[in-house]
Amino acid sequence: LIRKVSANFNEYRQNTLIKINRIVFKTILILIILGLFFSQITTFLPFLAIIGTGLAFAVRDIISSFLAWFVIGGERGYRTGQIVGISDVVGKVIEVKPLITVLEDRTHGYPTGKLISFPNKVIFEGKISHYSHNLGLVPVETEFLLSENTDLDLAESKLLEIAQEINKEIITMIAEKSS
Repeated sequence: LIRKVSANFNEYRQNTLIKINRIVFKTILILIILGLFFSQITTFLPFLAIIGTGLAFAVRDIISSFLAWFVIGGERGYRTGQIVGISDVVGKVIEVKPLITVLEDRTHGYPTGKLISFPNKVIFEGKISHYSHNLGLVPVETEFLLSENTDLDLAESKLLEIAQEINKEIITMIAEKSS
């Protein structure tokens, strides 16, 4: 039944669901058997319910991250190798685990080698930008200061010259990737 319901998921996700199903089923079965053999266990059940509620409250972030893992694995999610932006960080997805996602930092448009990990539940809380549809191109902003004495026309012409030079490189890269 789990395999049929999770047919759209990859094998790793299916196996994880099956393991969780086994644990939950065995726990319920043990509680039922204990209830049948020991009549005192029924007086203990409200206490177990309170403990279970407390545990669920304590691990709500873990549960949120785990549920987000399935959302990430869906059609609109992201996959290993894609470029995504989350909050103020842009990076290439290195790994998507059940609780965390690992990115290689590319905030400034190029790989820095710095790995960033964050809980999967962030997709419910923040904005995610998906740059892989732009051939992996990441927008980069830069700031610079000009003094009062700066020739603005000269600065503008220099900036346009640099932008056109970079634009030629980008067009070449797009032509290579699209071929």
